[in-house]
Amino acid sequence: PSRLCLAISGKGGRCDLHADHFSWTGWSFLMRGRKRWRLFPNNSGCMHAFGGWREPFGVWDNDGKHMLIDCAGSWNSFVDLYRVQVQHDCSKTGNAELKPDLERFPFAREASGGVEIVQRTGELLLFPGHWWHQTYSETETWSVCAQLLNGRNLPRVLRHISEWCGLESTGGCNSSPTSTEPPLA
Repeated sequence: PSRLCLAISGKGGRCDLHADHFSWTGWSFLMRGRKRWRLFPNNSGCMHAFGGWREPFGVWDNDGKHMLIDCAGSWNSFVDLYRVQVQHDCSKTGNAELKPDLERFPFAREASGGVEIVQRTGELLLFPGHWWHQTYSETETWSVCAQLLNGRNLPRVLRHISEWCGLESTGGCNSSPTSTEPPLA
């Protein structure tokens, strides 16, 4: 990944529900706007609730058609934690709550241990990148984000790479983009 990522979103924009490859620590500095974050621990219960799958991450050839080095995997989900708007009081505008579409994803109600954070202009958010997370822009937002690798999370990152590549058991890297191996705790 790049050293820094500029993320610009219009009101109502959101990212997919995911947990970052490499399991490192993520950070996001919000330069403008207000953004809502939902974060959940990456455990077997949330993996089941979100119907998660793994996608490989690595180095691709110049054409972007073949992965040359498959060294990590992210967790991904089709669940949208902000899909359904529930109006609590029809007399007030802006009093709506955003929830997952439980008709389409009934297991999402089983996710537990989550937190919700509202990030405002000028705030820096550090978050465990190996946790499931999704953002929703309540206004137009501009943010700079990246990942952090240090002595505290290095063992987790190395464990992620080792398990993804099967270095402890088979010695070969995982080549299945749909692997459903249990997530790292």
